[in-house]
Amino acid sequence: MDRSARKIPLGHTWADLSAKANALITELLSSGACTESKVAEQLSMNRRTLNRNLANGSTYSEILTCIRLRMLREWYSSQA
Repeated sequence: MDRSARKIPLGHTWADLSAKANALITELLSSGACTESKVAEQLSMNRRTLNRNLANGSTYSEILTCIRLRMLREWYSSQA
């Protein structure tokens, strides 16, 4: 099915949803309470819908890994 033909939750665009997920994951990681279900809940959807609707074919796990790596690089560069 063409991605544009699928429904996206009201109030979200593909890029907007990805950006919101990134921001939420970053925030929740900092608090130590980051789970896929919690991110989906904050975006008013279930976790399967979240993964299905993320932009660029990314999954929650892929975004989480990228954010963790970015945070690690930032921490490491601040230690130098």
